[in-house]
Amino acid sequence: MRQTKPVLADEDRERLNEIVRRADTPKAIALRAQIVLGSDSKTRRAVSRELSVAVQTVAKWQRRYIAEGLNGLYDRPRPGKPRRFPREELQGLIRRTLATECPHGGGWSVRRVAKATGLSPATVGRAWRDLLRDERRAGAGEADDTRRGPVSGDMSSGSTPA
Repeated sequence: MRQTKPVLADEDRERLNEIVRRADTPKAIALRAQIVLGSDSKTRRAVSRELSVAVQTVAKWQRRYIAEGLNGLYDRPRPGKPRRFPREELQGLIRRTLATECPHGGGWSVRRVAKATGLSPATVGRAWRDLLRDERRAGAGEADDTRRGPVSGDMSSGSTPA
């Protein structure tokens, strides 16, 4: 197959450089941007060596950029059933529930939150896990009710964040 190098417009080059420089850019997207930037002046093999990726990976992101532009660097929707509730909505519901007093005394657990909200324990568990992960990434200071993990025995991980 003939190698087709992407031709970068000046505004695309600027945008790609911005994507690479930004601290909040996911690593995978930054790598894809570096691949396209490097492909402008180097061979696929040289880019793959420089970035420690397979030549096929370089070829894939070159093709996607040529076909779709900057939007091609982002993940496509994956197959499977979409979530019934938006993630932010679920996290907000959990935060509001945790801000109230648990009617059974003691602390909130995944099952108790599920019963109080009418959602399944699996849905609450996923949302709670995502909420804790997001707050850890954000570097939240003092621990509050939303950072406290579930009561022991209520989730398979059984761990509580510190």
